[in-house]
Amino acid sequence: MTMSVFSLAASAVYLVVGGQCLWTGLAARRLGRPGSEAAWWSGLAVLFVALFAWRVTGVEESMRTVLRGMLRADGDYGARQELQGPLSAAAVLAASLMIFLGWRVYARTRTGSLTRLVAVARLAMIGLVGLVALRLISLHVADKLLYGPAHLNWLIDIGCTLVIGLCAFRYAHLPTRRR
Repeated sequence: MTMSVFSLAASAVYLVVGGQCLWTGLAARRLGRPGSEAAWWSGLAVLFVALFAWRVTGVEESMRTVLRGMLRADGDYGARQELQGPLSAAAVLAASLMIFLGWRVYARTRTGSLTRLVAVARLAMIGLVGLVALRLISLHVADKLLYGPAHLNWLIDIGCTLVIGLCAFRYAHLPTRRR
């Protein structure tokens, strides 16, 4: 499997953001923040290492190939939209519900607070996980949007990753600037 320069760069960004999230989890413990926040940042570090491995090993493409092969073997490949449509709708509905709930938490937090940074990172993580789910479902219409001329796939992936990285950086450094 050969990787494009963009894929290699995105993989490197996953590792950098994962490292920042790990550092932020440690900082949260050091600052005496709630254990759930420290666990959240540490969990994000694990997620980004997994995304790195997912990308560089080609697991996502392999999974799509296996799923397509299973549909072809069952003779259902031509009717895959009948399966993908409800899956896509369920994924969008689940992501929308999570975004709504995350937005409610965000709206209750104070501007500039550490809790708001966690809420923003959670919203970005929902977008990132939703994107991975849509890529796996691989509906032709979704593919046209994600991989078309606007490259929404890259914009959402990089955008959500950088938002999480910035939130992690600010979370770890904001308290030290206020002293």
